[in-house]
Amino acid sequence: MLCGMPTCGAEHTDLEMTVRGAEYLDPSTPALDGVKSLVQRSPEHALWLGVMELAVREIMTSEHAKLVRNATRWVAQPSRDVGDFLWITDNLQMQSDQVQERLVKIGKRRLHELLMRKRESLRAKLRSS
Repeated sequence: MLCGMPTCGAEHTDLEMTVRGAEYLDPSTPALDGVKSLVQRSPEHALWLGVMELAVREIMTSEHAKLVRNATRWVAQPSRDVGDFLWITDNLQMQSDQVQERLVKIGKRRLHELLMRKRESLRAKLRSS
């Protein structure tokens, strides 16, 4: 499948590294070579990749449940309208459904962890009062 971004016309594989954790977040990682080549292709690629990166960072590293929840909801949307997660991954020639599935799974797990941590913190405060 050829890239749908104007000025590209290239074929890209997946962006599985977006859901592999710290490897993705470390720009010096060799696994990012494919991503770096996407950014070098056009400003549009860089923009949409930045949108994706923000969502991935929020899901994987945010300590705020609301940010994790909102990013996970955005990723989980089935819509392929301009600017939606699946539209972006399709246009960046990623394995859209697989990346979406993994990110949603990670987001739900992180949200659960954050909410459990908050619950325990509240219980501890109540016990100490």
